[in-house]
Amino acid sequence: MKKIIALLVSTLLLVSCFTIGAGAASAQSGDIDGDGDINSSDARLVLRYSVGLEKLNEEQIENADVNKDGAVNSADARMVLRGSVGLENTAAFGLNGSQIFNSGHYTMSSNAVDENGISFVRAQTKDSFYVEATMPLDLSSNGIEVVGKPVSIGMLSVAGKVYWVLPAVNAFLLLDDTISGEMGIDSSIFDDLIPALEGSASQAPDSIEILEMDGQEVIRYTYKNENGTASVHDMVNGTLICIRTLDENGVETAAMEVDSISGTVPAWQCTEPSTYSTGEAGMLAFMLQFAALAELNLADFM
Repeated sequence: MKKIIALLVSTLLLVSCFTIGAGAASAQSGDIDGDGDINSSDARLVLRYSVGLEKLNEEQIENADVNKDGAVNSADARMVLRGSVGLENTAAFGLNGSQIFNSGHYTMSSNAVDENGISFVRAQTKDSFYVEATMPLDLSSNGIEVVGKPVSIGMLSVAGKVYWVLPAVNAFLLLDDTISGEMGIDSSIFDDLIPALEGSASQAPDSIEILEMDGQEVIRYTYKNENGTASVHDMVNGTLICIRTLDENGVETAAMEVDSISGTVPAWQCTEPSTYSTGEAGMLAFMLQFAALAELNLADFM
């Protein structure tokens, strides 16, 4: 079991290392009629403009492009409507992918560069941090082949507690001192899962470069951290495509190809679970669920 725990911990910590800054959203984005509120009237204006039934001035057009893809269409109208009823984070309206990440309130799906098929979900708010990995499961050793089906497993930190999570079966395991001791790990390592939420990168990029890569124009934002490290964001047409971290010598230490990023975080990824397992019995039940999802015998990794 310690082998699988070590694999999961190292993989989850990999994606937690990407630092954030303290971004700022435009207060007007999504508020098309300028009444200080984002509601169905704004969504209607966006939709009518997108089909040529409404005229908007330059400022309104800028505010209507809430997903910052350079066009005003039904996708923007849908986001405004969802935002008006609390289904979208309106604070992220008008932000590009890099700014959403730096805001500290987002959900991001990504793939690790050069990590052989490992994909991640990372969600963050000012009060919580969630990271999830899906990876090929190979526990083979000493000539014995033990290969399991890829399983998504996550860790949620909220309200001063850390939980292991199996999203496929909505299972949570509280990582208390008993379980940490049984697993043979120091629970303090999970402090690294909570990035500094204030000033780990500057609010505005320290440098902006325009590059050409694979025939595309790439805008590269570099954010320098106080400890000498840096976070590099590559953007194409307003879409965040890659995040890299550099050490104090400018050497790349990790890289993520970004599939998608949103300013909305699902409730289960940022709130305490209503039900969860605890203690040795809870840990065994959790690992049995994991083994079943991976189509492994628990004895294979005890």
